[in-house]
Amino acid sequence: MQELDREAGRILLLSGKTGLSLGRYLNMSDEHETYSAITLYTHQNGAIYILFGSGGETVQGSLFGISLRDLYCYVMETTPEMLDLQILKSDVYNLKWGESSSLDDTNMIEIMRSEGTSGVMVPTILADINNDGVNDLIVSLFNGMYTVLNGNDLSVIWTTGQMFEGYQSYSIPAPGYFNDDVYLDIMVCLSLGAWPVYHQNTVAILDGRDGSTLWSTTALSQRRMMNSPLSVSQGSHKSAFIFWLIGRRFTLQQSCFLDDSHAKCPMHHHGDHKKRHTDSGSENCNNETLLLDEAELLMVDRDSMRAPSILTRVQADTYRYELTNNENEPNQNISTTTSDKLLREENTKQNTHHRKREVEKEDGSECTVLAATIIATGAVSDIDFDGNLDMINLYSRDAVVLDDMYYVRSSLTIQRLKLHTQNLFRVPLNKNTTFIKSESCHNCNGNSEIKLFNSGWFGYMGLDGDGIYNDGQNKSIKDVLSP
Repeated sequence: MQELDREAGRILLLSGKTGLSLGRYLNMSDEHETYSAITLYTHQNGAIYILFGSGGETVQGSLFGISLRDLYCYVMETTPEMLDLQILKSDVYNLKWGESSSLDDTNMIEIMRSEGTSGVMVPTILADINNDGVNDLIVSLFNGMYTVLNGNDLSVIWTTGQMFEGYQSYSIPAPGYFNDDVYLDIMVCLSLGAWPVYHQNTVAILDGRDGSTLWSTTALSQRRMMNSPLSVSQGSHKSAFIFWLIGRRFTLQQSCFLDDSHAKCPMHHHGDHKKRHTDSGSENCNNETLLLDEAELLMVDRDSMRAPSILTRVQADTYRYELTNNENEPNQNISTTTSDKLLREENTKQNTHHRKREVEKEDGSECTVLAATIIATGAVSDIDFDGNLDMINLYSRDAVVLDDMYYVRSSLTIQRLKLHTQNLFRVPLNKNTTFIKSESCHNCNGNSEIKLFNSGWFGYMGLDGDGIYNDGQNKSIKDVLSP
């Protein structure tokens, strides 16, 4: 069921000089919410388009586009004939892009609509998928469908359709070269379930030629994946992909496992906080549960697909505490943020009895799991200019604590890794991992050395942060706008 009682998303044009909003704002054409970042697309004819999505987890949405000229004219309430900017007066803006028609007087076009009751939450990324010299659009829908649109006319090159039915995704794909051909492939990350309850996470690499699965691995976990994968070039048409996976070692220990019907092993309901705390305080603090919530950062290429390299591991831990009825007892562990104070004040108003307080204690009778929450996508760069790539990660370790209300006890970690690949430790994957048939895969167990170069998909929106996969041959928007 859609939740439509929300404010419409807006596009604003800000002055680069003052930071102030110029003119009026532009509402989403469907009047739905928006979470998507903006991608700028430069058509081969020189016209510049703004691409953005609408909708959310429970609100249907679309991928929209509007030319830079039309956006400027609408915001500034002017016409093309009255423009002073020569770059926007070009006749190329009078040409139609594909078969999409203008929706209203803003000249916004609907490029693609999401089916069902969810939207387009992540930015569209751009890469030359069919090797015709023109950047294509890689569109990710929250419902787990991926579609590649031809940059020339917005026709569909391929789509995954219902291949990932039942999955949802907060992640943008990472382009790179996996199998031994000259076509870019893409890595995707998805979670099985429906917001906010999930059962397992899947990482897959899709063939750039037709969208079929080249490689995938799945792990049981109820912690959804909200970060995005990265890729690093290893030379001509070969990449190493970097991704997080939660619950790999737990999954390896299970005798039961998922199949095409999405059957899963029984496990604790981490999405239900009431079930995470028991009278004994020990049900969710055993070794099995700690493995279920363990997060690992892995790196895979076509020569290590059966045993990827592990870059770092964030182990889950137990957090034990006692509850006391003494309201005056100090507790340094309780958050003092404004939102936390407001919640606790409201909770106090609704309860006439003494409010219980949480006090950390090593042998406490109450227990919960302190585990990594991976939301931010890392970034790769040679930070210290020593000729070796580094990776920066940002993650939190969270535990839901139960007193008279629920709140999250959290710590934040910023981590720097040196991507030295000579002595990386290899780890096995579960039996459901799929493998490509590649003539160049002489040692798929990953004993060969991985050599990394200073190019690839290095951050949430790529090497330059503009959503464009740039291998040195594609021009970015900065090149187009340069005099």
